[in-house]
Amino acid sequence: MNILYTGAVSTVLLLAAAGANASTMSQTLTFSDETSKALSVSGFDSSLGNLTGVSAAMFGTVSIDAGSIVGRTDDGGRYFTFVESEIEIAGSGIFLIDFFDGPRAGCSGTSRTECTATYRSYSDDFSRSGTSTSFSDFIDNDVTLRLSVILGASDVDGSRTSAPSTSWKASGSLTVSYTYDELPTPSAVPLPAGLPLLLAGLGAFGIVSRRRRS
Repeated sequence: MNILYTGAVSTVLLLAAAGANASTMSQTLTFSDETSKALSVSGFDSSLGNLTGVSAAMFGTVSIDAGSIVGRTDDGGRYFTFVESEIEIAGSGIFLIDFFDGPRAGCSGTSRTECTATYRSYSDDFSRSGTSTSFSDFIDNDVTLRLSVILGASDVDGSRTSAPSTSWKASGSLTVSYTYDELPTPSAVPLPAGLPLLLAGLGAFGIVSRRRRS
């Protein structure tokens, strides 16, 4: 009776998950001489990993051209004001804002009468940063952030009867950054160094056993 020993060898590839790496990617949008603008931010591609945070930073300059404002004088016959502004970029949990006290303007006349005050051109830098409180909005979705430059005035003496005759404009950039954990990359676990010798020995043993029983 012939007995055939058949050795079945199975090779098993074990996969080990490599540790997740924290990474950052950024995009920068620019704007020039804007008073209001929609800034479209590309969403985060979830195939890259797990989004853990979104941050934003705006940098640039606001400027105002020379102009005028009409005000009503106080009882002493004086009107005096600060032309001011605020810039903000907001949306999807991001809120960046900066304030500016711009040029001064004043005029005089009789009590409680209107007069026209002129102001000079002016510019100032802005720099603000922050994080999103709802960063999940950015996952696989483009997000629109709104840039707004709002013009106003703070009266010291008297009261204004018209808005300033010009508007503030902003030029600069917005940088949006994503922090995320990269998806684990499978890596092969190497076979023990002695395993090939063991498999060869088992194969030889099977051949010898077969011949003895032939």
